[in-house]
Amino acid sequence: MKLDIILVIEQEKNIRELITATLQEKGYIVTSFSTTEEATKLLQEKPDINLLLLDISLAGEKGGNFLPWIGRKYPDLPIIIVTTAMELSETLKCMKEGAFAYIIKSSFHPEELNIIVEKAREFKSLKEQNRKLIKELQAKSIESASKLKEIFLGSLNALVKTMEIRDGYLVGHSRRVASISLKISRKIGFADNLRKKILLGGNFHDIGRLGIRDDIAGKNGPLNEEEFGHLKKHPLISVEILSPVIRDSFILKTIKHHHERFDGKGYPLGLKGEEIPLGARIMAVADAYEAMTSHRPHRKALPIKIARGEIEKNAGTQFDPEIVKIFLSLPHADLLPENIS
Repeated sequence: MKLDIILVIEQEKNIRELITATLQEKGYIVTSFSTTEEATKLLQEKPDINLLLLDISLAGEKGGNFLPWIGRKYPDLPIIIVTTAMELSETLKCMKEGAFAYIIKSSFHPEELNIIVEKAREFKSLKEQNRKLIKELQAKSIESASKLKEIFLGSLNALVKTMEIRDGYLVGHSRRVASISLKISRKIGFADNLRKKILLGGNFHDIGRLGIRDDIAGKNGPLNEEEFGHLKKHPLISVEILSPVIRDSFILKTIKHHHERFDGKGYPLGLKGEEIPLGARIMAVADAYEAMTSHRPHRKALPIKIARGEIEKNAGTQFDPEIVKIFLSLPHADLLPENIS
């Protein structure tokens, strides 16, 4: 298959006509100009030029930037420099700047030009094939990454269910915390990508409980000081489990710090006020509310009204007062157990 359109930019009329006639004889469509201004206009109007033959004396036009400009604008366009024996250094410079080949005017031979043009055609075809292959590989990589992410998230969900089944009373807890956190973040006005992160963080915020001793995880009653100290490790364990694959700092910080308190008396680091990441301040409210309104081994679920009152009472100490305001502004129906999923 021949190159469809070849552009010739050559100042010398006899050379321009000779090149044009040689290429037309081979069946190419040839458009020729004596200046770069005319050629530039054509390139901009009709960018499907397949090959450019450029007079060496015009390569440095536009402040010496014409050839580099062509290379940036049309990276797959092969350029053949039409030069003289006296301009070898300039020709080599053009080759360094991306020209494919060159022909010398004084020793011009039609067959030599045809061979170079054929090689340029092959070169262009290879570049296009490589570009297509790269795009296909990138698409496959994205698809593979997406599948791996799906498999990984599926595995994490299975781990969460394992943890919930082991602890019994935690069945559905992570999903409900994620749902409440999402409602709060939506009310705040989080963008869609941050809401997705809040949802993901909520679903996996307690996965570190898998690293808690069985005698503590399943204890039917309050924990003693030593046991509670061990339980407080679970946010850090969660991050250890998730961080090899989930690299997003917003998600990891939300999970790591969701047991911090606004007054600085929480764990694991005792952060205070706005030192606590916003996602964690949201999840702290959601986690506490869900825990109060769910059955536990040592107590029954609290009524919604009482649980909301506890959240309000602890604004400024355990919870961020601004987050509490937003939480309390949620419609009562949104916080009913059957509407938290």
